[in-house]
Amino acid sequence: MCTIYFFLIFYISLYKLPKDFNDCILMCFLVGLNIKYTSFFAIFLWRAGCMNYLWGFNICFIFLIPYVKYWNDILRNNKKDIKNDDNNILLLILFGLYGIPSGMFSEYGGMCVTLLLLLLSIIIKIYKNIKIPFWYFFGIICFEIGYYFLMFSSGLKNRKKFMKSIKDYLQ
Repeated sequence: MCTIYFFLIFYISLYKLPKDFNDCILMCFLVGLNIKYTSFFAIFLWRAGCMNYLWGFNICFIFLIPYVKYWNDILRNNKKDIKNDDNNILLLILFGLYGIPSGMFSEYGGMCVTLLLLLLSIIIKIYKNIKIPFWYFFGIICFEIGYYFLMFSSGLKNRKKFMKSIKDYLQ
């Protein structure tokens, strides 16, 4: 799972597969940043952390691949005629069903992904004046449904009560 995680970070960041030595150096740099700025041992070495964070991030990164492809086609290649797959109901349903668990991966991560998706859609609409396809917003809605499942779950409420009781005890 760790290898997939770093591969997906590289792929989403640059929208390409690692090909040469420079890409390997960049992958090592990304691994170093992850070790320095995240709770590396809790995410990668602790079994429960691995199940929660690592799988959750991987599911979310895979969910973001169609968005990265869309942004790359519009922002880097300046394409205005993008093939619209809104008529394929099966793909929309699968994308939506994948969006719900993607929204449940992290409290702060879900908020950041939502803001990123909405801000980029505004940038695309205002500066490029391109019609945004239905699947784009459908994915955001399904992602938000998963995010709300996470935020209104009983486990999160119990954790907040526990943290408040600890805070009251320490004061």
